[in-house]
Amino acid sequence: MRRKIVFIFFVSSLLLSLAFLQKGNIPTVKASPDIYQGDLILSGNNVTVIEGQFDINGSIIVEENATLILRNAVVNFTQKEWKQFNITFRNPFNGNPRLLVSFATIISTPDFQFEVYFYGNSTAQISHLYVHNKIIAYETSWLNITDSPHIWYVDCRDSSSANISNSEIWYVKPFDAASISVKDSDLTMAMENYGTSTSSVSNTTMGFLGTYSSSITALSNCSISNMRPQGGSSSSLTVFDCNIDNFDVSTSCSIFMSNCAISSFEAQGISNVTLSDCSVIGMYAHSSSVVTVFNELVTNGSIIVEENAALILRNALLSFIQTTNNQFNLTLRNPANGNPRIVAYNSTIDSNADLRLILKGNSTADLNKATIPWRVSCRAEDVSILSISNSSNINTLFAESGSSAHIVVQNSTIHQWQNYGYNKAPEAQVYDSVIDNLLFGSSSINCTISGLHPGLVTYWNFIENCSVASSGDLGGAAPNITLTNTQVGLWRFAFYSSSNVVTIDSVVQASAYGEARIQVFWYLDVHVQDDINQDVPSANVTATYPNATLAESKLTGGDGWIRLTLMEKIKNATGEYPVGIYTVEATYETCSNTTTVEMTGTQQITLTLEGFIIPEFPSLLITSLFMTSILLAAIVYKRKCSQ
Repeated sequence: MRRKIVFIFFVSSLLLSLAFLQKGNIPTVKASPDIYQGDLILSGNNVTVIEGQFDINGSIIVEENATLILRNAVVNFTQKEWKQFNITFRNPFNGNPRLLVSFATIISTPDFQFEVYFYGNSTAQISHLYVHNKIIAYETSWLNITDSPHIWYVDCRDSSSANISNSEIWYVKPFDAASISVKDSDLTMAMENYGTSTSSVSNTTMGFLGTYSSSITALSNCSISNMRPQGGSSSSLTVFDCNIDNFDVSTSCSIFMSNCAISSFEAQGISNVTLSDCSVIGMYAHSSSVVTVFNELVTNGSIIVEENAALILRNALLSFIQTTNNQFNLTLRNPANGNPRIVAYNSTIDSNADLRLILKGNSTADLNKATIPWRVSCRAEDVSILSISNSSNINTLFAESGSSAHIVVQNSTIHQWQNYGYNKAPEAQVYDSVIDNLLFGSSSINCTISGLHPGLVTYWNFIENCSVASSGDLGGAAPNITLTNTQVGLWRFAFYSSSNVVTIDSVVQASAYGEARIQVFWYLDVHVQDDINQDVPSANVTATYPNATLAESKLTGGDGWIRLTLMEKIKNATGEYPVGIYTVEATYETCSNTTTVEMTGTQQITLTLEGFIIPEFPSLLITSLFMTSILLAAIVYKRKCSQ
């Protein structure tokens, strides 16, 4: 008798300890004095209610139209091995097997796994259940789980369905054509959706979400630690108003995310993700993934697009939040099996600090109706291709040194555009556009820049119009830029290495670096007239340097005008060296006039030969007539002699 009391006390203490280990709020119960031996089988229209402690050394089978009710109960399976017993609802007839639960705990002593099965059209209304084991629904069975403090596993297969609310489930897994609805719950470990299952989850925390096969999943107002969709092309995932710590997609399933905060974002494989009004802490898209952004995407990290991936902006604002200049970047790089791409339509790329959009390798960018404000610079490197069209505000554009980038601009406004060449040089075509500030950087070339002024250019090509040729030194290259019907506000040139450059009558900013040398020339148009303002043809006009050596000398034309080309200064890396003041003299026969000119731009001057009036028959004309008459007389005389 004493041994029996000791045994009962031991079992009761063990059950109590187990209950507290599994869930702190499990009610304390005393061990029942008897253990039900064998399977408990309910059939027909039987209704069985279990209250309090129920120990059973067997399974519970509910069939046909029978009902099992657990009310304020603890059901304890005394198993000796894993899955020795189970609770099964099966073989419906004249109705369906049913489970009704209100405040119950189902355990096993010792703690071996057991499972609860629902077959056919079985149903379960479960409230306040604690069970650290699997509940598996098959066929067309239906589960409704509410206010349950802990269920380890809910598994729905075939065409079964489950509604879960205000509960803690460690693991939820729908298969086949099953459907699951979860709200106001905690899916502690994971939810994994397979087959053609349909899942709807709201106001729920989740450790991991995986979607596979052709499953369809919808989430709203959820918090997910790790999300990894891996479904096929017929699978879909829609996510609204969720917080996601880690997002990683690798397959072709369709994904739409709106108003979500994502800490880590990675798209790979052939995935297709659409984001609307979301925020990310950086983004990594690679393989052949496609990420499309609508409305707004705010990022507190870099966006990297690699291999054959694409970033598409549609009516979007992509906004970078940085704490320092160039803390982050938007980079397309490392092409493989194609090329990284960015396509922006009616979109803006902005930042609160300096930011670089960098195109590397053979990456491409297509910007149509795009806006890139002043803090963001777009840089084309290597053999990248950049197309800009119908864009009213592209602030800073770079074609980097040593690249063979190809840039096409149509009907757009570029505030600042810098093109550099060394060994290789970028190529660009510009049509019907406005460029406020245009810079050409060239290395080891010879060229002449003539007649270049701010304003509209009908057609102009740097290589052709400036007679660009290599100076013969290593690294010689110049950007091959063609402008058609384009307005340029400021022309800028930077010359490196052994470049030799002449500018003539050109309003440009030109700088020399290394051994480069720039000679700046302007036109001096000289008009020579007599004392009564008549044009003086064939007057000799000379310009001499400050040291009295001859700079240039020409005769005026019939209109009395002549154009001289005079140097203003020489520029190199050490500074600017102006020529100084020229002396200009006009001479006709014995008459002359002199003035001084400083060539700081193309100029016109008039020199009047005072006291001189062009004769009605100038001496030159008389001489010409005299010579002509002598020649005619000689011809006549020769003919007479020959007769």
